Amino acid sequence: MVKLAKLLRPRSSIVQVKYFTAIVLNEPEAQARQDRYLDALRGLYPGRLTVIKGQFQEKPRHCKACGASWVSYEEKQTDVNIAVHLVADVAAGRADSYMLMTADTDIIPAVKMAWGANPDANIFAHFPPHRGSVAIRRLMPSSRKTTVTRVREALLPLEVELANGAIFRCPDKWHPDGVDVATSMPTHHCPTPLDVARWSQRKQTI
Repeated sequence: MVKLAKLLRPRSSIVQVKYFTAIVLNEPEAQARQDRYLDALRGLYPGRLTVIKGQFQEKPRHCKACGASWVSYEEKQTDVNIAVHLVADVAAGRADSYMLMTADTDIIPAVKMAWGANPDANIFAHFPPHRGSVAIRRLMPSSRKTTVTRVREALLPLEVELANGAIFRCPDKWHPDGVDVATSMPTHHCPTPLDVARWSQRKQTI
């Protein structure tokens, strides 16, 4: 995330990057991979990257047509966390500019409130690849697209060694050749319902 911010704003001095995510449920191996990824990010960018966690909530589903039942997962608290942190940071004047990685129009009320507290703040969005929002661009005209190329350039190397000697290696399932960067969907196997649920939620909250 820090590297992507640098690539997108090469002339800016980054004060802090806030990464909003949620911890995977009911998949110990996936959770372990996620925990190691977050540890690697924190170790690479100490003091410059903060992880703010929401949570996944189970939601039972039932198909009336075929009678099938299953459990899907919805990410909770992420949108609210982003909004709260944006307003707090802008009101406190923690930076001159504030970049949001989103195309979700739910952020618009928070942007308006932030400007109410600090009208001079420069707030804009970078849309994830293949996404956009007319409403957000209308509100924040300096918003722009993020290319897949930029995202690929910002990926961590397959092996990361921290200053303390700790080594983190990219899990096979997370290898760039096994993931479609544009959709975050795996390409090495048939997507599971959980993959689809995560992809759908990620489209709304990134």
